[in-house]
Amino acid sequence: RPFGQPVTSEWSYRLVRTLEEEWVAVLLVGGTAYWAVVLGGPAHPAPAGHCGVRGDLESGGAVHLLIDGDVWIPISPVIRVDAEVREQIREDLVHRLTGGVPEVPDANGRP
Repeated sequence: RPFGQPVTSEWSYRLVRTLEEEWVAVLLVGGTAYWAVVLGGPAHPAPAGHCGVRGDLESGGAVHLLIDGDVWIPISPVIRVDAEVREQIREDLVHRLTGGVPEVPDANGRP
């Protein structure tokens, strides 16, 4: 349990809004996403920045994020960002940006 634990690692993060209207904090090193957690409620930290993590980052684990002096308690366990999760995030972003209009594939069958 991360309550009262010191910050165990520091990460860059980006917030992504899902189609279910949840905020997902994606933890990055450079431009590569490694972990994600869902933040509860309509409030959210800045859309991008740096955060401290309290607890052990492992799939299914529990962590707290320390962002600008505030503690954010995720409503999800830690999610390992793999190809499937990256694709789901991409699909959610495309859906939001296009208003739900499906992408037209190019000559190679890629959207």
